[in-house]
Amino acid sequence: MIVALTQIDARRGFVVERELDEQVLDAMLEGYLGYHAACPASYKLRLAQAGKGVALSGRLACTLSAPCRRCLDEVQQSLELELDVMLLPSTDLGTEEERELNADELDTTFFDNGEINLNEILRESIVLELEPYLQCREDCAGLCAGCGVNLNRESCTCPPKAVDPRWQCLVESKRS
Repeated sequence: MIVALTQIDARRGFVVERELDEQVLDAMLEGYLGYHAACPASYKLRLAQAGKGVALSGRLACTLSAPCRRCLDEVQQSLELELDVMLLPSTDLGTEEERELNADELDTTFFDNGEINLNEILRESIVLELEPYLQCREDCAGLCAGCGVNLNRESCTCPPKAVDPRWQCLVESKRS
């Protein structure tokens, strides 16, 4: 959703409360660690003029699904995010090629041509909160490297592998 600066009332601001359907959410997360929408996301945002910028605050709730990093079963991750972002015109970026950000600038983003892309802000907020190594459970046994069976559901029937003779002394010390 695009919000033009002209839509933001100087006194009342601009409030948007919507759902993001699963297809839009999937497109926003495309290519990010296999995550996809488990159900529509909902958000309520308030935009208010703040000097030459815009203050955005609100809530976002969504449930996403991705494969477990060990066994590849689908795992859901629920997110409830509080958003508090300062939006400034991209003309405020200046001409410096590179500089260090201070703590106040970490929650700042920029907009062009008097338009704010809310979907991009929501996508960024979601991606920053996602678990990069999602697991179905802490003790997930994963997949057998030989036959590919899910070791959480059944035992592997692969024959035991012979130990490399260079590691034999470590195997023996572990037994004793």
